[in-house]
Amino acid sequence: MNMKEADRRLTLIKTGNIEKALSFVNQSLYEESNIKLDEEYRINYLDTYKIYRYEWIKMRLSDLRVFFISKEGDFHFVPLAETIAYKTIIRYSVNELCNDTENIWQDYETYTDRLKKNDLNFMHTKSRFESLIQALEQKGFDDTHPILIDDDNRILDGQHRAVWLAGKYGLDSQIRMLRLYTLNDDKFDFFPFERIPRDSRVVIYGAGNFGEAYIRQLDQTGYSMVAGLIDRDADRWNREIKKRQRIECQHPEEIKNFAEKYDYIVIASRSKKHVQDMKKVLDDWKIDKEKVIAYF
Repeated sequence: MNMKEADRRLTLIKTGNIEKALSFVNQSLYEESNIKLDEEYRINYLDTYKIYRYEWIKMRLSDLRVFFISKEGDFHFVPLAETIAYKTIIRYSVNELCNDTENIWQDYETYTDRLKKNDLNFMHTKSRFESLIQALEQKGFDDTHPILIDDDNRILDGQHRAVWLAGKYGLDSQIRMLRLYTLNDDKFDFFPFERIPRDSRVVIYGAGNFGEAYIRQLDQTGYSMVAGLIDRDADRWNREIKKRQRIECQHPEEIKNFAEKYDYIVIASRSKKHVQDMKKVLDDWKIDKEKVIAYF
């Protein structure tokens, strides 16, 4: 896909012709003869991405980041070298030389159990990882079955292939990967999981696209409870969007009625000016600044 076509499809998306633009790009990606995608991953994840462009790019493995859930249940993105999978592959390589592979999987299985308890990533299992290692050792890495990354160097698919490559060739190795540009690939589209403790009660301030995305992510992950939603145009939300999100939006001045029903207020906006204005509204209502979370 050339840049001109990609820009035209992005324009289509931004002007509301989303289905037409996205279906073309996804279909184009699936039909590329030099790209082999995991069918299970495609059906369960890739089909939901709003892709408007993709390209091949060479990346150092050490520059990649991977989704991680801590023992406490907090969500993070961590460097590849800090993942349980990478530590497992290093341990596997060392112990294989000594013909002792019995005790290398404990941490990995503990981590996959943690994922399952949080209803996350059913595709990670010990047996799949072992089978992948054996296949890679026999046949090597084929980049037509690519590691998929987003615009922030986060791995979308292929973490285990990446850690195998890092274990075999080193973290500084450069590997050809497939970068997907999506409408969800900038930081403002992601709820600030790393700044909010799990099971917190959260009020979302901002009922635009980002506010709706935050609510959807919290609903899908069960990470925190949405205690409320506020926006100066609350009527529009309640008229147009409430039916699909099942939460009522209130005007900002209603925050005083929430009292002790929330732990944090998360501002959902990518505009620095809007964030400052929203912070001022909260400040006028004497809201504790420590409870206000924003990207600016």
